[in-house]
Amino acid sequence: MLTAASTRTWRQTRRRRTAGWPARLSCMVSGALAIVLLGPVTAGAALGATVSEFAVPTAASGPSGIAAGPDGALWFTESQPGTNKIGRVTTSGHMSEFPLPVRDSFRIGIAAGSDGALWFTDSSRSSGQLSMIGRITTAGTVTEFPVPLPIRDPERITAGPDGALWFTGGAGNEIGRISTSGHVTEFPLPAGPYRYLSGITAGPDGALWFVEGSGPKIGRITTSGQVTEFPLPSQNGFPQAITAGPDGALWFTEESALVSAPAKIGRITTMGAITEFPLSGPSSELFGIAAGPDRALWFIEGLQSKVGRITTTGSVSEFPTPTANGGPEGIAAGRDGAMWFTEQPADKIARLPVVPTTRKECRHGGWRNLVDDRGRPFRTRAQCVRFVAQHRSRGGGA
Repeated sequence: MLTAASTRTWRQTRRRRTAGWPARLSCMVSGALAIVLLGPVTAGAALGATVSEFAVPTAASGPSGIAAGPDGALWFTESQPGTNKIGRVTTSGHMSEFPLPVRDSFRIGIAAGSDGALWFTDSSRSSGQLSMIGRITTAGTVTEFPVPLPIRDPERITAGPDGALWFTGGAGNEIGRISTSGHVTEFPLPAGPYRYLSGITAGPDGALWFVEGSGPKIGRITTSGQVTEFPLPSQNGFPQAITAGPDGALWFTEESALVSAPAKIGRITTMGAITEFPLSGPSSELFGIAAGPDRALWFIEGLQSKVGRITTTGSVSEFPTPTANGGPEGIAAGRDGAMWFTEQPADKIARLPVVPTTRKECRHGGWRNLVDDRGRPFRTRAQCVRFVAQHRSRGGGA
C-alpha cells in the first residue's frame, strides 16, 4: 500500500543527483506545515470529478514524462533503472510497452518530434557510460544517440521551432540540441554557479524557455544559442517545469525552500515580466505543467497527490487523485479533450476529462464535469451535445 512516507522515499531515491536536493526536500515535508493562503485557491469542484486510471503492465516501472503522440495516443517514459521501456496508452486505455537497450539509466522527459517520432532522455547512472537521447517511432523502432560531455544527465526535452529537439542538462550548465538525424550541439550557459536545469519548452517568440532551479531563474535561449536569464522575485523559489500558455506567456511551477512560504505557479511574458500566484501551501514536487484544451494551465502537485488547474487570470483549483499517495509527475493534453498524467510510485496512467469530444461524454450527468474550449461550464446536457456537434463540424474531436 502506498503511503505518504513511501511516496517521498520513492522520489528521493529514484533520481535526484544534487547533494542539496534530498536534504532540502526533507526539510520541506517534515514537521508541522504553516499553510498561508495568499491566493484564490479552491477545492476540486465538478470539473475533473471523473478520473480514470490505467495500470502500467510492468510493476515498479515508475512512469514519469508523458506526451501526446502523432498517432493520437499518449507516450510515456518508464523511469526506473531495470525497466528499460517506453510506454504507450491509447485514449481508450489500451497499454503497450516497447523495450529499450539494457542500460543502467533513468528515462525522464519525452516529446513528439517534427519527424513523427517520439524523443526521450535516457540519463546514465554510471560514470563510465554516456547518457543518451532516444528516438522511438510509433511502430516501436528505437534508436539512441550518445550525448557527448560536458552535457550530463539530460532531464526534459521539447520540440523546437527549428525542427530539432532541445533538452536540458540536469547535472550541468548546458542546453542541448539534437537534430532529427542525431547530431548533438551543446550550448553552455553564461559562467556562474551550478544551475540545476529541468523543464524546457518552445515559446511563442521562436525561442526556447527553461527553468534554473538553483538561482533561481527562468532562462531563454534562441535557436542560435543566445541566452538571457530572468531572476525570480523570490530567491527561495525552486522552479521545476515550464510550458507555453494560451495567453502568449510562459507558465512555470515554483516550489518553496521555506516551510512557511507557499509554492507558486509563475507566469513570465516574453519580455521577462514575472507574476506569481501562490498555492494553498508549501507543496513540493511540482514536476509537470501543461496547457489544457480549456485555455487553462494544468499542473502536478506530487507529494500532495493532486492535479491543479490555474486560469490565465490566476484562479486556482486543485483535484486529488483517486489513488491516495499516487505521486503524479508528468502531465500532457491528449487529443481527446482530456489531461493525462503519470502516477509514478503507483505505476498508473490517469485520464482527467476536461472538454468533451463525443456526445457519449455528455450523458448521465457527465456534462456537469466538463467545460467548453474557453473553460466555461455547461449549463445543460443539450448545451454539451451542441458543443460537441459544433466542434466536430470545425474539424475537432473524434
